[in-house]
Amino acid sequence: MLSFSLSLLLCTHTRPTLHKEPKTTTAMSDVVPTNPSTWPRWLQITAAAAGVGAVATAAYVVLKRPDLSSKELSGGATTARSAPTTTTTAAPQTRGTAQPVTSTPTSDAEQAADEERSALKAKANAFRKKGNEAYKARRFDDAINAYTKALETAPVVDEDCAVYYCNRAACYLFQKKYDKVIEDCTAALRLRPLYTKALNRRAQAYENKSKFRSALKDFTTILLIDKFQNEAASKAVERLLEMLGRRGAAKYLETKPKQLPARKVMVSFFDNFGPTTFGPEETGSVEELKQQLQEKPGNGDILAHLCKAHLRDQDFEAAYETCKTAVDALQEMKLENGRKETLVSAMNILGSFQMLRLELQEAERTFSEALRFNKRNANTLIRLAACRLELGRTSEALTDFTTAQRLDDKNPDVYFHKAQAHISMGAAVMAFSDLQRAIKLGTKVYGPYVHLALLHLQTQDAKSAIDLMQEAVTKFPEVSTVHSYLGEIYSAVGDNDKAVECFDKAISLDPHNANPYVHKGLVFVQQGNMEQGIELIHKAIEVDDACESAYARLAQIHVQREEYEEALKCYDKAIAATHAGQELVAFFSCKEACVAQQAVVKAHPELRPTEVQNM
Repeated sequence: MLSFSLSLLLCTHTRPTLHKEPKTTTAMSDVVPTNPSTWPRWLQITAAAAGVGAVATAAYVVLKRPDLSSKELSGGATTARSAPTTTTTAAPQTRGTAQPVTSTPTSDAEQAADEERSALKAKANAFRKKGNEAYKARRFDDAINAYTKALETAPVVDEDCAVYYCNRAACYLFQKKYDKVIEDCTAALRLRPLYTKALNRRAQAYENKSKFRSALKDFTTILLIDKFQNEAASKAVERLLEMLGRRGAAKYLETKPKQLPARKVMVSFFDNFGPTTFGPEETGSVEELKQQLQEKPGNGDILAHLCKAHLRDQDFEAAYETCKTAVDALQEMKLENGRKETLVSAMNILGSFQMLRLELQEAERTFSEALRFNKRNANTLIRLAACRLELGRTSEALTDFTTAQRLDDKNPDVYFHKAQAHISMGAAVMAFSDLQRAIKLGTKVYGPYVHLALLHLQTQDAKSAIDLMQEAVTKFPEVSTVHSYLGEIYSAVGDNDKAVECFDKAISLDPHNANPYVHKGLVFVQQGNMEQGIELIHKAIEVDDACESAYARLAQIHVQREEYEEALKCYDKAIAATHAGQELVAFFSCKEACVAQQAVVKAHPELRPTEVQNM
């Protein structure tokens, strides 16, 4: 299944015909000496055929000089297109009377010129065949020499020459002479602008020279030409988008102010962990704990309890500030009588807030330090693994999850978060068993139900997906997000009426949850009611101006409408709104895909989408 970033390119296309450049003419005096006796043999034949005298005053279709290189070809000033054709003249016509059209008889000189050109063309093709044989035998220098002779022999610069340039580029590619590959492929593409072999080889050379955006543009062109049926190009695009997305996200995080995200993000984040993830549930009230703190100012134990009370009450700003103070205070106290576990729990909370602030390296250090106090704390290992998963270090994350599982194989959080690692690696089969185990162990969060339902949907098992989400609705009846996810499942299987009912229920449970508005809007878009759908997505932004999914969906709609500048603005807003490392990478990847498609469609209007694909 294609990723979100590649899927935004997926529009229905018609297969284009090869672009033919218009034949151009250039004054002979601009490019050749005016004395015919000094001209090369091939030019004298052509001039005689065209009836040119001692002073070149006529215009002609410029033919190729034998020493023409790909660099000269790239200049485009003297590129030939075809051999001269027989001219025809029409007799004067009288109004209403058709007059016969007669052709000028072919002269002996013109016939000789045609024969000369045919012979040179056959000789060039023979050199090409020799080059192909040498290439198959991996004698790349011999192949290069043969293709070069084919280019020097060819009587005109035409699409055959594009093949010679492209074949020579293939040899240079094996020799890792990437500049020469780019030079020859560019020459070939000036003759055949939609030549997929030349695009592919140039893209490989660009990628090897770390010119990733240029490579992405060429691979994207291939995808549009082949209507997304080229598997190799699809994989290359995915690889480049992932790399560019990670690079863009990393650069962005270097300058992004460190702050806690919107409240809804933090609610969703902590909802993914069971109630005992950070130790025993807190029973004391905030007021009682503050009173105790007045009696014992700076007491680490009381501060740790107050932090958990704020977290329970979803006062996240207060929980974060209190947690920092609690960790510092506890580290100055003697770690006895269970205080070590209190410190570890406080550090797990602190590391979680650091993840929310996208301070991932700091979070990793915090969790690692907590393991120094208790290396057998499974919840710390789960948090550390989740952090490393956000950092893109999946194999390390899986190792941490496996260790946590050995320490506490009855902890549903282990299996749920390990499943997320498997999903990110594309190992859905492994994720299935982990999610089923988390549910069987009586998970207290809805995440395993949602992820397992989506996996069922991906494997075309819609009934199991719906049954599972209905079970989740029964278990979490007051959770708006669960009803919204059930609506997404119904929408995916085409039951739009039930989908809308679920989205309306989700909105009634939590009018400040923007996602149901987004997905209800998408139902209307799929039904062809574009304006009402867009209106609902804008409503989601009114409800929550940090709803990254609303901006991302609007961007997709703009891309499908070829409104690329508007799409890029929406992706920028989605990037500014997100506080999840993996989502940040995805949005940067989408932005890169949008820029690439914009460039390709501008260069090749014939590749424009002909229909809007359903999202």
